[in-house]
Amino acid sequence: MSMIRHCCSRLGSLAAALILAITSAVASAAGVSVKFDPSSPDKGPFPSDRFTRLDISQNTFRRVRLPKPDCSARPSDCADIDVLNTLDGFNVIRAGDLTGQTSYFRNDLAFAVNPAISKNPHTFLTNIASAAGAPFAVGAQTQIAVFFASGGVLVVDPDGIGPFFEVPIAGPLPETLNFIP
Repeated sequence: MSMIRHCCSRLGSLAAALILAITSAVASAAGVSVKFDPSSPDKGPFPSDRFTRLDISQNTFRRVRLPKPDCSARPSDCADIDVLNTLDGFNVIRAGDLTGQTSYFRNDLAFAVNPAISKNPHTFLTNIASAAGAPFAVGAQTQIAVFFASGGVLVVDPDGIGPFFEVPIAGPLPETLNFIP
């Protein structure tokens, strides 16, 4: 039995290699080329940790490290990249100074009132199948729809004066993942 499995495995690998070779030859003949360059955010996977460096002073322990263009030819771009390279790269709310336009669902408060609410604060927007979570999900989805329908002008509070959504965020931005143990 193991001899048959071994032969089939080798035949499968050989077939895959043959298909890859034929596909590569056809693509090359058709003028297709790979334009992947891992040293450039424009030609590689982005975002990527390749464009960050260790920095223990950041909450994420990472700091952006984008490559610079020729600064004598593009001084404005270099100045922008200098600013970006001071960020941890993960907190777009802080980086874009968007605290005043950001809503915060207080999963901790909702769970304290109703333990049927998911402990994971990051899934509330899609919890429409949960009887306990659906009102929050639908409220937040309605908030998003109103925001887009108004051209980004109107931000409504999904629970009005209720305590579960802070619109805008009250107090400092959360610095943890806020999972309930």
